[in-house]
Amino acid sequence: MRISAIELGNLVKTMQDFTNQNTFILREVPQTILEKKVLPFAQITFLGNEPYDYASNVKQGELSESQVDFYVKDNKSAESLICNFEKALKNTDFEVFFCDIDTNFDYDFQVVHMRVRRYQRI
Repeated sequence: MRISAIELGNLVKTMQDFTNQNTFILREVPQTILEKKVLPFAQITFLGNEPYDYASNVKQGELSESQVDFYVKDNKSAESLICNFEKALKNTDFEVFFCDIDTNFDYDFQVVHMRVRRYQRI
């Protein structure tokens, strides 16, 4: 369900340096933000659901997956952000199952890709 991506986006907004203006939940990052290099900013995308769990022929739950892309200026900022994000996830049902740091050569900044999933009871 896409609601997990929205909840994840709201969690990102509680972190330092992230607000409604630089957190893009289920939408594209505006070209003006990319060109002006207003860093940091985040984009949250819903990746989909894993197959349902069934018990007694009734749907019980599903794994919902989302991706958070953090755009930062350098590797040091990326490492710090990863630690802060994992601390923010500590008291939630979300877990990080993939993390990668990539360079965007078009705009000259680092992109931290973090894939997160949560088991949701239906």
